[in-house]
Amino acid sequence: MTECPSHPDAVACRAPDVPLLVVSCDAYSDLWRPFFTLFDRRWPDCPFRVYLGTNERSFDDPHVTVLRCGPDHTWSVNLRRILDQLGGEYVVLLLEDFFLVRPVETDRLVRLVQLGLDHHVGCLRLYSILPPPHPLHHEPGLGGFGPDDSYRVTLQAALWRVETLRRLLVPGLSPWQFELIGSQLSETLDEPFWGVYKPPIVYEHVIEKGRWKPAGRALCREAGIEIDLAARPAFTDEEWRSYTRIHHIQARLATLRAETVRAFLAGRRRTGLSLAVHYLCRRPLTVGMLAVVVFGLLGPGPLNRLRRLHVRAKLLAIRCRLARSTHKAQVVTHARKHAISP
Repeated sequence: MTECPSHPDAVACRAPDVPLLVVSCDAYSDLWRPFFTLFDRRWPDCPFRVYLGTNERSFDDPHVTVLRCGPDHTWSVNLRRILDQLGGEYVVLLLEDFFLVRPVETDRLVRLVQLGLDHHVGCLRLYSILPPPHPLHHEPGLGGFGPDDSYRVTLQAALWRVETLRRLLVPGLSPWQFELIGSQLSETLDEPFWGVYKPPIVYEHVIEKGRWKPAGRALCREAGIEIDLAARPAFTDEEWRSYTRIHHIQARLATLRAETVRAFLAGRRRTGLSLAVHYLCRRPLTVGMLAVVVFGLLGPGPLNRLRRLHVRAKLLAIRCRLARSTHKAQVVTHARKHAISP
């Protein structure tokens, strides 16, 4: 893992000058009031200018500036439009369903943001579900994510270089596709991707699949904050237990697949083959894994070419869906214009 020194031509930039953007959309407007109620309680000394990115709705809060991107398109296109309005070289990114569970360590977070600015990071993750695999010996408490590491790109709270973020925001991507495809696209980027081991900001991800998680409802209930269950359904405890069981199985398989690919890329064919067998015992006749085995046994070069082709195929499919969606919207708009014309 290459450790990046401070950029020699870096222009002095102060951490408090960096904007904080809460990414949202009109469909999640029922979360704004509870989110910002907890935000104000648990981060009253937030030094950043706070922005809320959404479609067309407004939000009445003197401490929040609303940035509207217009009618909903796709998640990545919406965010690109919001970033165009925001300006600046860096941004701290949060999602609207990250509800703070305790006071933010403001001084430490500001120091981390300043450190990221000084080192011209592409991304400095301020909250890590998966700890960085490569400790940075010159910066205790921080680690790096290498090009081949899983989830090098995530939407956890982070400081982002805006240009790096824009390069990964391929039009048509959903948040989940951004993490998966963005991680692969980031392999060609030279700027550092760092993360903390101990987060200065701790939150609960309160929504899953558009529904309130039990932990999210409990957090709001304990804080005395009302939520609108008429606007958004909630998991029952039994539904959540069933969902998490399935999710954990899928997560284990995804981790096993990533470890298999990494082993083959490192030239460890025997390890890669062993991991692939474990995977195929759980998911037999999985075409993707069979392809990984064949190309992995041929060597890192052929496997890398396969991975690049796979990403290109995904991006092509996303662009085709986006084009069809755009064309359909244009047809509908054209039809409406003719319907109301005299």
